[in-house]
Amino acid sequence: MSRIGAGMAKLVAGRGASVALGLASAPVIARLYAPGDFGLYGLLLAVAGWVAAFAGLAYPQAIPLARSRGEARTLVGLCLVLVSGLVGLTAVGLWVGGGLVVRLLGAPELRGWLWLVPLLVAALGLSQVGEYLLAWQRRYGLLAAANFGGVNAGRVLTILWGWLVGAGALGLVLGNLLGQVVLAACGILTALAWLLRPAGEAVSWREAARRHAQFPRLQLWNQVLQASAHNLPLMVFNAFFLPAQVGWFVFARNIVSLPLQLLGASAAQVFYPEAAREHQAHGTMAASITQTLEILALMCVLPLVAVALLGPLAFELVFGARWHTAGVYAQVLAPWILVNLLWHPVSTVFLVRGRAGALLAYSVAVVAVRSLAMAAGGVWGSPLAALGLFSAGGLVLQGYMLGRAVRLGGVGLRGVALPLLRELAGSLAVLAPAAAAYWLLGWRWFAVALAGAGAAGWWGWRLGRDARLRRGVRRLLSRAPQEED
Repeated sequence: MSRIGAGMAKLVAGRGASVALGLASAPVIARLYAPGDFGLYGLLLAVAGWVAAFAGLAYPQAIPLARSRGEARTLVGLCLVLVSGLVGLTAVGLWVGGGLVVRLLGAPELRGWLWLVPLLVAALGLSQVGEYLLAWQRRYGLLAAANFGGVNAGRVLTILWGWLVGAGALGLVLGNLLGQVVLAACGILTALAWLLRPAGEAVSWREAARRHAQFPRLQLWNQVLQASAHNLPLMVFNAFFLPAQVGWFVFARNIVSLPLQLLGASAAQVFYPEAAREHQAHGTMAASITQTLEILALMCVLPLVAVALLGPLAFELVFGARWHTAGVYAQVLAPWILVNLLWHPVSTVFLVRGRAGALLAYSVAVVAVRSLAMAAGGVWGSPLAALGLFSAGGLVLQGYMLGRAVRLGGVGLRGVALPLLRELAGSLAVLAPAAAAYWLLGWRWFAVALAGAGAAGWWGWRLGRDARLRRGVRRLLSRAPQEED
């Protein structure tokens, strides 16, 4: 577990501090900005995120598969040129057709803000190049520092904007933009350093592009579909429901996705290059898969079960009474986030095995299921029905693909399912008293105390009886890489 755990440790250290500060600052931001502000902010980011899916024609994802420093250098140069071209096309396209975009979204208030989209696209594209390059170099400490600095610089700007200038969606957008710029700056500097240094054996752009042709041919469209799967439900939701309801959805998804941002993203950045190396050396990815899923199950199942049982209570106490409905939305989304968290890192198994077509088919299904779920809930007139169908569809599709990825990586389903079911059953058992105290008796603070005691007891018992797990967690929490077992 040393290489996976040590790599995750550095990323989790930075992201963990960011999540902690995020939880501390979220109540302040939630009181400065209204639900409608979050709805408008979410729509603008949806436009930028969808366009940014074309950044680099998916070649940034090929960087961890580079077999030499010269090949990685060539891929980075290719990606920088392609990202720059996309930013220029975006600026021209929005200048000519910005009105059509606003009409399609049904959000005329976005018209004056579309100039921010090319900046967001540039920042998102360049940060993606930098992240994959740093992961290939195993410079996880620098990557963690970049993530920490970017996220928290954005939060500081958002809070200061709300206090000094006044609340509004623009403060949220500018904060996000600053965070991406900080992260992109680290990527740009790293990429330039590589481009200016001798790279040893040269690899031409044509050869690098041919060798990794599955990325623009298949993975690009998978990436676009993934962005569509993330952003289209929000756009459909906006078409049927009020701005406040859209804002509650955006806020709930952001908060309940924190474990995915912390551990899921960290695990994915470490798992991909390590699984590729394991497959190249041994023809299997079993060790990388089992170690990654074991860590994620231990650290994420219980918090997400707590959200599913006590979401409205937590949101109301932490963020204020006007966010109670967002807590209800978070309850519905929590099961989907859990499966998404486990699926996200191991999805790259298909890329390592050269089967990007499977991911493409999956992404088509996700876009269709999520959009239809939101539309069905909208026609029904129920936001909860829309989110319930959305979450259920994600459970089925991502659960199925998780099983396929595990088997493709050389791991038996039973060996993965039993530890996950054990964590799930234990979490439900220790949190059931807190749920009963809140929902049946209305004891709010007593329920919080019971939940905290139950979580501490469960984690303590798990670590106390499993020496191998204790060693793994110690490595995960250590800043320095450990020797191989």
